[in-house]
Amino acid sequence: MRRFLLLSLLAPAVLATSPAGPATAERIPQITARPTVSVPADSRVAQVINRVRQRHGLRPLRVSQRMSVTARPWAKHLAGTPQRLAHDPGYWADINRSCRAPRSGAENVAYRYDSTTRKPLAMHRRSAVALVRMYLASPGHRANILNPDSTHLGTATVMRRTSRTQVYTTNVMRFARAGNCGKR
Repeated sequence: MRRFLLLSLLAPAVLATSPAGPATAERIPQITARPTVSVPADSRVAQVINRVRQRHGLRPLRVSQRMSVTARPWAKHLAGTPQRLAHDPGYWADINRSCRAPRSGAENVAYRYDSTTRKPLAMHRRSAVALVRMYLASPGHRANILNPDSTHLGTATVMRRTSRTQVYTTNVMRFARAGNCGKR
């Protein structure tokens, strides 16, 4: 049985780039009862998002590690409160801290339950692709993903084992239109 929920939020403001590449030397985290950040899932989410954007004639988004790092505490919070999905009330402040003079931003949040697998990397990647499919099925989330004004993406995926055969996954995706969302 799979359950999921999505939330989409667009900040009041108006929203060029290099594609997100595969993570180098991916470390495959063990999925335990404690919420664990999944860098392989984050990398896969960014790859799939950029592929979708390119299919729609849009430029790929630059992956902002700073935006991803600031999204992680909220993704962990959501993973610790199953089925209680909400937007981070401080997401715009996080985007402001992560990016130089952002002109706009948006946040997508989602959760889903998955069956476990004996292949951890496949589990992380499968969840990432399923999350993007869920987002694309929702008009608000789809609009955030396909916003032609967006330039940067930060994503945080957290997984937590809820039983021997089930994993609860949360994802926070942040979009920004800014000149620079890298290191400052």
